[in-house]
Parts: sequence; structure tokens; C-alpha cells
Amino acid sequence: MANFYGSGIGFGGGGGAAFEVTSTGAASVTTYTIGGDEYTVHKFTSSGSTLVATGITGCDVFILGGGGVGPTGPGGGGGGGGYRVLTNQTIAAGNYTQTVGAGGTTTDDINTGGGATNSTCFGLSTSGGGAGIVTNGKTGGSGGGGGYAGSLGGTGNAGGYSPVEGYDGYPTTGNYAGGGGGGSSAASTGKNGGAGTDNTYTDNSTSTHYGAGGGAGGSIQCGGAGAAGGAGAVAGFKGTGVNGNGTANQGGGGGGNHNGGTSIGGSGIIIFRYVLANQ
Repeated sequence: MANFYGSGIGFGGGGGAAFEVTSTGAASVTTYTIGGDEYTVHKFTSSGSTLVATGITGCDVFILGGGGVGPTGPGGGGGGGGYRVLTNQTIAAGNYTQTVGAGGTTTDDINTGGGATNSTCFGLSTSGGGAGIVTNGKTGGSGGGGGYAGSLGGTGNAGGYSPVEGYDGYPTTGNYAGGGGGGSSAASTGKNGGAGTDNTYTDNSTSTHYGAGGGAGGSIQCGGAGAAGGAGAVAGFKGTGVNGNGTANQGGGGGGNHNGGTSIGGSGIIIFRYVLANQ
């Protein structure tokens, strides 16, 4: 359990109730200073809950969905998890469930793939990445890449947000090679995964890449590379594909394959922060 308290007489004037925010589950609480303001930072690497006693003002919320799965057969890379940053939010008092999206997992049906799940924080949501499969890539936070033989890439920004949460996967790049999964900051433009987005909310210094697309798989033609935080896939002429998993808590898409194997998407993450002295 991670608690953060203010003074019993309140901040920002008046003798109100004590400010308190309590996060439970896989949550950590840290602080850092930006321009003289000390921020309190709550980070969830898996689902949990937050009790807000008296409300939060000026809250910055970063939400990332789980990354899309790569196929068990030759096909497109998984799309990156949807990425959203919402600043200066007002959070009402209440008890909130914080849901960290899981990465997509493969199923027995190589034409569907297991879906990545959404992340939700304070009722704000972002979408899981689309699966990259043997046929048309799936819609998601970022779209999954298309499979072989004329398949289409999946569409990004499944939640219809503005700004968008992610971009499209790429269609087939050859008769025996898929397209890359879309990323949170760029669509795939070939067999490589689309780029993710850098964010420093964890400690205000380490830049981490989130929501990258997975690289496509191929058989006769070589597969593509995943963007940083996503997984790559390389397959030579009639060779065995070398795919991989998206990075946990970075929402990367799984890599495609040649024949067999499995590549799951990376799980999402939730981070929110606020200036304690302003509460």
C-alpha cells in the first residue's frame, strides 16, 4: 500500500479535511522536482486501486494499453498499445480501480490472435494494440500489421481520441512477408514496426520508449525489426522465424514469425502525478 498525505489543515487555503491519496496493488510512490515544484508520482505496473480522499487538482495522467500479439504463422507484427497523456486533470474524491492492460497472447487460431486489453485510470482509457495476424491486421490502439498475400494493415486509434493514441499497421510487404505493427507516434511504413513515444514521468530523467510496433514475420522474404520497446522478427528463405515478445510495461507489439512459435505483446502501464503543495 502506498499512501501520500498532506497537512490536516489542507493546502491552498482553508481548514479543510486532510489531503490523502492511497494507492494499493502493484503501485509505487516517488517524488521529484520540476522548476521548484515537488511532484508526487504514483506508478502502476499491474492493476490496483486508488483512494482519493478529497480530490486532486492539476493531475497529469499517463495511460498505456497492452501491446498487440504477433502471429503464430507468417504475418504482421503486433501494434503498440495506445498511448495517452492528459495533463491538468481534476480528479474527484472517490475509490478508483486502476486497470493496466495486458499484452495480447496467441491462440490456436492464427487468423485471430488473442487481443490486448485496455488500460483505465480515473475513468480515462486507452486501447490495447491490434493483433498482427496471417490475414488482415486488427484494429487497436495502434493497428496490427497485415499478413501475407495482399492482407491489409489494422487501423490505429481504436478509441477515436484526439490527439490520437496510435497509428496504423502496414499491409503485406510481399507474398510471403507481413507488414509491421503501428506505433504510438508513427505508422509502420514497411515490415519494421512503427515508432513508440518517449516519456519521462517515472523519474523525470529516464526516457522510456512506449507503445512501439512489432516487426513483421516472413518466410521467403526476411522479416522486419521491431521499434525500440517492441519485438522484432527475422526469417530467412524458408527458415525458422525468430520472433520475440513486446517489452513488459512498455506496451510493445509482439514480433511476427515464419511458422510456429509465439510472441506476446508487452503489458501497459499507468503513471499519474500532481504537485502536493497545490492541493
